[in-house]
Amino acid sequence: MTKEHSEVLPLELLFHIIDSIDSSSSEGRQSLSACACVHHALLIICQERLFRDIELSYFLNDDHKIVFCDGQGTTGHKFLGLLAASPHIGSHVRNLTINVVGGTALPKSFELCSTSPSFSFYRIVPQLSNLQGLFAHNRNGFYRDVFDERTESFFINLAPSLTKLDLFLLPPLPLSIFSNCNRLEELHINGLTMDVAHLPMNMNKVKLRVLEVSYGPTHDNKPMTPLFSAPSSPLDISHLRSLKLEGI
Repeated sequence: MTKEHSEVLPLELLFHIIDSIDSSSSEGRQSLSACACVHHALLIICQERLFRDIELSYFLNDDHKIVFCDGQGTTGHKFLGLLAASPHIGSHVRNLTINVVGGTALPKSFELCSTSPSFSFYRIVPQLSNLQGLFAHNRNGFYRDVFDERTESFFINLAPSLTKLDLFLLPPLPLSIFSNCNRLEELHINGLTMDVAHLPMNMNKVKLRVLEVSYGPTHDNKPMTPLFSAPSSPLDISHLRSLKLEGI
């Protein structure tokens, strides 16, 4: 067969194949890196796939509060360095996951903790112009029932810009923080507390498609139903496609 008649996969099919590659596995990342070297168009699409879902690891270091920390073995500061070298990567990120990897000793520098305004996570997120989902996981069983004030404020201020939010790492959250989260469609949380009496009844409600709550009763042993049925509740569950309530 001559070169003119050789079969070549159309770019649209190649893009579909690349999109199906699991970028979370080492084999998937190697495949994407290899494809990126073949063609300039593939370079762009491979970078978009490679950085669509990013996972950052942090230590959890405080005896009483949730405080994230950078250190040897964590990746937050490393990804910040990558963004400094290649700023365009930030626009590729759609979903950002925070994983707690443990740790007991506080880092030497205050700037390496989420109590500092220069913490890597605070500098990374503003560069992710197309961020849609934030997920916070705790694989090592660490739990704190109090959140560092600066870190908590950052999460709350970020929530209205997201469509997916997974905060199982956090203690139960006040329902009112979702009053401005009109884009939110998917919510995974440890629990909710009722504090919406001051909210207007005619507000635009958050139309959730997916809801997962890790326990049934609220922290004061009252049933969960009023959290959604109250006229001032910001959450509308009438459009749910998936509901999971654990601990009932």
